[in-house]
Amino acid sequence: MWLDTHKQQHSCIGRSHLWYHVIGKDAEGKPKYLRRYLEGYKLEINDRLHSCLGPNAQSCQLTKCKPGKKYRVVLVALTCTDQGKKERKKKYKGVYRNTMPQDIDYSALLQDEENLDPSPSEEVQVILPTNQEGYIMSLDRKFIHEEDRDGTTFGDVEVSWKPQGETVNRVRQFNIIWSNGEDRQVQTKVGCYDIQVEPDYFTDTLQQWNQKIQIVIPGPPDAPQIFLKSVSPEEFVIEWGEPRLFGGVKIRGYQVYLNDKKVGNELSNSHRKAVIPCRPNKNYKVQLVALSDNPRYSDSSKSNTLNINTATHSQQQLGEDDFSAADGLDIPVKVTQVTESSIHMDWSTFIETDGVEGYKIQWSSVAQPAQREVKLSQKDSSCVINNCLPGTTHFVRLVALDKDNQILESPNK
Repeated sequence: MWLDTHKQQHSCIGRSHLWYHVIGKDAEGKPKYLRRYLEGYKLEINDRLHSCLGPNAQSCQLTKCKPGKKYRVVLVALTCTDQGKKERKKKYKGVYRNTMPQDIDYSALLQDEENLDPSPSEEVQVILPTNQEGYIMSLDRKFIHEEDRDGTTFGDVEVSWKPQGETVNRVRQFNIIWSNGEDRQVQTKVGCYDIQVEPDYFTDTLQQWNQKIQIVIPGPPDAPQIFLKSVSPEEFVIEWGEPRLFGGVKIRGYQVYLNDKKVGNELSNSHRKAVIPCRPNKNYKVQLVALSDNPRYSDSSKSNTLNINTATHSQQQLGEDDFSAADGLDIPVKVTQVTESSIHMDWSTFIETDGVEGYKIQWSSVAQPAQREVKLSQKDSSCVINNCLPGTTHFVRLVALDKDNQILESPNK
């Protein structure tokens, strides 16, 4: 007989195998977080190591299982910090450099637990059916999606089972028992549910363990949680981990919101950081939305809010009462043309040029966050930024300079 285990994602470990864990608050009340990297899994059965799996693993099939035997299954996630990641890369650089990811021997890598921290799952107990006429032979379930019929359902769960032998004279009926793992009652649209099939026999001579399986109902991603990595008068950096997912609904990408408005194009689903140019001495409200890859299910709700102040020499996050929206653009910049490798900009309608001795264009992109810049003369009213990467969000900032090369006018993005 065989046993199939499939893990649904219920943590912040994402495609980039990066996880952000809140470990407390600093003196200013801001959340402190620890960045961790997923290196792989250990699958333990009945307190013994069964196998080591890579970070991309999502399922494992166990064969040669014995009927009627109880199996206690625990999946242990092995993660490391930034420093631990560097140490392991240095120690195993030959393995990572010369071996394709699908060919890496994770048994050897994960047996060395130096710099690795284990995080075990809850234990799952499985008792396989005993060979006995009237007992359950197999049990399966699937989710059938339907549009909301009454505002409270996403669809139906179909449960199927097969008994052993002839059951007409042995089984009075089959009882289906299901519950939500959190509140023991089925009340929410998404989540993990336990389903049991209980044969009700005419006699008590065929007592057996109820066969139980689980299902995760598909639904929108949870809202991501974002963190402020750094802030300066010119830019700030936010980071996040992949939020919890449900029932195979994946994330298509992410969308940054600045002062309740979309900023830039959507980011790919592998992004975990965004570098956002800004203006000094301003307050910004930053949020993030995880975009669903399944049109049947909506995007996530907005993330937690970061209220960021970009005052010079300040890295303060403001409370809700301190927030005020940034004002409008001062230099009317227009993007006149975009090609696969260039951005054409024009500000010829800007007429308040008193004291302007020149301009400075600054730009960066999600793929190349290092800021680049070029200075232009006072006579210039247009600029072409070349060597841009196609399909990538770019952030562009224009400032006017005085005779001392100091910023005269507020920048525009």
